[in-house]
Amino acid sequence: MDHPLLPSVKVWFLDFYKGEMKDLLAKAKFGGEFSLFEQMIPKDLPLESAVLVPVPQGRWRFANRGFNQSEIIAQTLALRHNLKVSNCLKDLSGREAMHFKSRQGRLARGKKIMVNRRLVSVLKTRQVVLVDDILTTGATVKACVDALADSGITVQVIVVLAYTKRKRTTV
Repeated sequence: MDHPLLPSVKVWFLDFYKGEMKDLLAKAKFGGEFSLFEQMIPKDLPLESAVLVPVPQGRWRFANRGFNQSEIIAQTLALRHNLKVSNCLKDLSGREAMHFKSRQGRLARGKKIMVNRRLVSVLKTRQVVLVDDILTTGATVKACVDALADSGITVQVIVVLAYTKRKRTTV
């Protein structure tokens, strides 16, 4: 699938963010039922020799939740496919939760993503796959793709468990 904010990057998703998928993600993300992530993650993705880069979580969000769901998904994918995970991104955006914001609010706020340059050297020779739980507006993954591009790294694929269908075709 193509995304309007990321026309040069393939996006792979398991299902749309509705119904059972929405309920499963809520239980995993907010109810601490991490084993549900393992059940949702596909076993047959063509990811040979890729390096998985989880979308980072802000320090405040991590302190409140105690985990980064994107990192759990990336680690599970890595174990299933014998891949490496690079936690080379850091979210400097602050405390504001995005899931309460409207589409326009998410796009306007943006994200401040920093790349740990000491951790990117391995990425320059491998397929880079960005991993997140839900793709809504694309603002977060775009910030990650742009930050990596500024460091000379090209993201080829974004893997998410769920994708929110857009109501409009323009951004």
